[in-house]
Amino acid sequence: MSFSPPSSRTQIYLDQGRYEEAAKLLREQLASSPDDVVTLLQLATCYYQDDTDEGNTKRGLEAIESAIRLEPEFSPAHGLHARLLADQKKYSPALAAAQQAIALDPYDSDSHGAEAVVHAKRQHWALAEKAAKRGLAIDPEDNPCSAILTHALLMQGKTSEHQEELGYRMSRDPEDPYTHFNMGLAALRSGDHRQAEVHLKEALRLQPDFEPARQLLLEAFRSRSPVYRGFLKFSFALSKLPPHYRTGAVIAIYLVFRTLRSALDTAAPIAAAVLTYLWLAFSLFSFIGRGLGNLIILCDPSARLALNARETQEGLCVGLPIALSLLTLIAGIGLSLPLLLILTACLIAPAIPASVYFQAEKRAGQKIYGTAAAITTLCAAIVFIGSFFSSDVALPLHPLTSLPLLLGAGIAFATTWAALFNFKTD
Repeated sequence: MSFSPPSSRTQIYLDQGRYEEAAKLLREQLASSPDDVVTLLQLATCYYQDDTDEGNTKRGLEAIESAIRLEPEFSPAHGLHARLLADQKKYSPALAAAQQAIALDPYDSDSHGAEAVVHAKRQHWALAEKAAKRGLAIDPEDNPCSAILTHALLMQGKTSEHQEELGYRMSRDPEDPYTHFNMGLAALRSGDHRQAEVHLKEALRLQPDFEPARQLLLEAFRSRSPVYRGFLKFSFALSKLPPHYRTGAVIAIYLVFRTLRSALDTAAPIAAAVLTYLWLAFSLFSFIGRGLGNLIILCDPSARLALNARETQEGLCVGLPIALSLLTLIAGIGLSLPLLLILTACLIAPAIPASVYFQAEKRAGQKIYGTAAAITTLCAAIVFIGSFFSSDVALPLHPLTSLPLLLGAGIAFATTWAALFNFKTD
């Protein structure tokens, strides 16, 4: 067992955020010194910081667990272990690892920062705030603790404390990308998408590989649409609830809708119909809103540069069919053409599982929802082509397309409930 510091070349790569190249050098170093605890820690850090490969978290865990086996009382290893476990949503062992780091070195702000990270990942903001403050009491210059504290205050609605912390961080380091990120998030939550764009662009200028800032910048771009801006406000309001209450809140809203509609069915049928259409539009937008937003971003020559390949595909595969379905719906109603209304349904149905496919983080979820989208697309194509051979003018559906119709509609409906309960999505 040894504690060799990283080579100067490796340190340069680490300082520049070139984690893949640093990891390559560290693996070469481990080939000659497999029991070097610091090298294992640095390698695990590279895997933790580099999120370009899904397998990096697993590789990071293997490296850090090897370091812990060699030196069980090395507190930085336990702190990093906690962060890696939290990335895999293994929150109980992650919290235990963070508390082990604190027990080994209670005066290390990074150990308290690790606990704050675990609580933040679980969206337990009050606990994250307390842990971050304990870290800052030890080292007021601890940037990770300060960033988590700022975010935790914002998520709890502690506006004055949040603004005070942001002001302090900005005065201390106006070139800190995390400060600009938090200022952008605060602006977006308050509805000021233009100011959010300013701060998020600055965060990306300071740190081009800052993925959360890029994702939030896309939300700011999408918020140029008043409809998406309203939906985002609802999402932010819902995010204030503990994670395990959110599904219940959505179900409660649905039950309120059903109760109101039942009450209006006899008293005010027109109002009941309007309420139903609004609910369907809201439900549909909750799935396809991001894809439609990406399509809008694609129409902006400068904003589209922030999209990655997958988000571009989402705009084309989800947003474009939905945009076309709006046109066919308006034309179908205006011209009294049932065929266009059938085309509208055939465009919308595959977009629902496709939207979940693009938003799913797990590979298993991508396979499930990708297959669902492909089957629904095939069913929709059969139904639409079959409508040309129907003898029924009022509802041109061919009898032989009844099975594909039921299958496609059933998959689209099942997808909405599977996604509501986060089945294989994250």
